[in-house]
Amino acid sequence: MRSANEWSEDRHVALEKELDAHVTACWKEAVKYGTLSEGPTLDPATMFEDVYKHMPPHLARQREELRALRATQPKNGSPEQKNLDEQARSVAKEG
Repeated sequence: MRSANEWSEDRHVALEKELDAHVTACWKEAVKYGTLSEGPTLDPATMFEDVYKHMPPHLARQREELRALRATQPKNGSPEQKNLDEQARSVAKEG
């Protein structure tokens, strides 16, 4: 395109800046909805909602199993959770 005078270095630099700004703005908007490592996060139990008009029995059982399991887990930010996180990091470092 440059050889046909359809493109120039100035246009290239301008477009690159414009695209960088656009990607940055889109990224900032996206992270408002959360990331894999930071909130806000959805309650995992919501995966059972709005899927079927009438929930099949096997999914109802799985939902109850999840609720029971989550009831035994420490709350996020609690001392117990922080201790578990530290233990997990220690095990991960050991490989």
